[in-house]
Amino acid sequence: MTYRAPILQLYRSILKTHKKKLPVDMQNIGNKYVHSEFKSMIKATKEEHVKRFIAQWQNYLSELKDTKDLKRPGKDIEEHQAKKLSADQVFQLKKLRAAVTEEAVKNEENSGYLKKR
Repeated sequence: MTYRAPILQLYRSILKTHKKKLPVDMQNIGNKYVHSEFKSMIKATKEEHVKRFIAQWQNYLSELKDTKDLKRPGKDIEEHQAKKLSADQVFQLKKLRAAVTEEAVKNEENSGYLKKR
């Protein structure tokens, strides 16, 4: 059984919400991350994996829609939640942190360059 349709529908909803809720630089980071995550799941066939994947991303979408502070969307992970993360989840968080940090450095460099001119 394929789960392509519900995965694509959720993917589109997340991208639309990114466009409405996030500053452009955060949209770029978020869209790249979402794209890579969904691309890896689009051909999934195990129902349990797909259901868990969809549930987690629906939670993310719900939190993003409810966010009032657009400069700091989402919420921090609590210590007890962090201890439950798998090695793959920890890796994904580190990858995301690196991407965010890299984007922030680029933005600072670009804004510094623009100010000097």
